Amino acid sequence: MFIFVSVLPMKSAVYYNNHNIRVEEMPKPAIGKGELLVRMKACGIYGWVTSE
Repeated sequence: MFIFVSVLPMKSAVYYNNHNIRVEEMPKPAIGKGELLVRMKACGIYGWVTSE
């Protein structure tokens, strides 16, 4: 069995508030037995979710 572990960072969209969402590099999280790390291609936010 071969398990590939990458030490390269991944990019994450970090939400601070409605006017401050940043793309930042973060370390890849460790995954445990029975878990998956999913690569997202796209994501959306509904307008009503962003009301503060």
